[in-house]
Amino acid sequence: MVERKALVRVVALFASMALLIAGNGLLWTLLSVRMELEGFSATSISAVLGIYALGFIAGSMWLDRVIHRVGHVRSFAAFAALYSACILMFPLHVSVPGWIGLRLLTGFCIAGLTLVTESWLNGRATVENRGRLLAIYMVIYYLAAACGQLLLRVGDPSQLLLFSLAGILTTLAVIPLALTRETAPEILPAPRMKMADLFRHAPLGVAAAFTTGIATSAFSGTGPIYALRIGLGPETIAFFMAVPIVASMLVQAPVGWISDRLPRQSVLAVTTLVAFIAALAVPFAGALSLWLQVGLIALHVALVSALYPLSQSITHDTLDAHHVIPASATLLLAYGIGTVIGPLAAPGAMAAFGPAGLFLFLAAVLAALVVMLFVLHRRQPAVPVEAQLHGVVAALPVGTPLVTELDPRADPEDFAALHHNLEEAEELRRRA
Repeated sequence: MVERKALVRVVALFASMALLIAGNGLLWTLLSVRMELEGFSATSISAVLGIYALGFIAGSMWLDRVIHRVGHVRSFAAFAALYSACILMFPLHVSVPGWIGLRLLTGFCIAGLTLVTESWLNGRATVENRGRLLAIYMVIYYLAAACGQLLLRVGDPSQLLLFSLAGILTTLAVIPLALTRETAPEILPAPRMKMADLFRHAPLGVAAAFTTGIATSAFSGTGPIYALRIGLGPETIAFFMAVPIVASMLVQAPVGWISDRLPRQSVLAVTTLVAFIAALAVPFAGALSLWLQVGLIALHVALVSALYPLSQSITHDTLDAHHVIPASATLLLAYGIGTVIGPLAAPGAMAAFGPAGLFLFLAAVLAALVVMLFVLHRRQPAVPVEAQLHGVVAALPVGTPLVTELDPRADPEDFAALHHNLEEAEELRRRA
């Protein structure tokens, strides 16, 4: 009964999140397709796609002050209004400098919107239900992102309709939170370890998180461009991008189950190697069958999405429970840095090698991770299976460091301190 009440209290929040994620997912793919149709150069596409991550990182670090000052609902409404305005300005001012500025602003706004939703969700979480809330959050993210891709079939990417639809979804996301009777919680910045300290304790985890950021952002940004260049139309591109997202959701639980029963470093190495082989096979599969090609892409993307939860688990196996939250926040920062690099490098690879350059680039990134795993494994000895912490399903980084507080592996006392006692929370941050 208590669990049901807790879930009912976040229904409005989840509704706002779903609308927001769907609108942002549609915009991400739409911009890639539109830039290809407009004939943007590889350098221009890299700049527009890469600047988003910088805006998101900056917003994640600074916008909590705005939320403190004016409150959750007003902040959400302001960020959503600015984000919707940016969406509608994209087709009205088609230029590289203009789109770079707008993309920076959209990343900044999405960070603020995500801070509001995740801090609100954290405020409703307890020691008992945070694992379930995290799982629900991830399922909503994957399904809403997939639906956003499918909305590309509704209109012509060269026209205004799809931009308007993305703006409408973002605007509608304000309504559930604005009308909820629930009070907004206090927002507390998540503690974070120094990157150098975390790398010293868990170099494999940091390397895997950073590489995953490069690979996931490279595909999500330039995957639609690849689809256009191999001759797919907008309707087919919608399914082309949605299928890997659904596959990513489905693969999390099996990989997590396996990693709890086998040495995690071995699971990470095998997962990376299979994802590498799948990426390398994609260009050759296109000559045989489109469905085979889509299947290999879905396998590749799904396995890459499983690398981040594995990096988290490998990291937490080497630390005590008091460091789960600060270590997760730092891993998310490493992932975020990777997301800046992926969209900058992938278009250049496609310009040099044609459409196949995307998957040659992805294969090269994963090959580099395999080498790093081999080189660094002596600096981070494997933890016996019986000593491994239980893995968390679907812990793909999709938001700000605040979402790391929902990790059920964190020490219950630290979680309580972050959410219920400001003095203890400050002490926890100093300790981290």
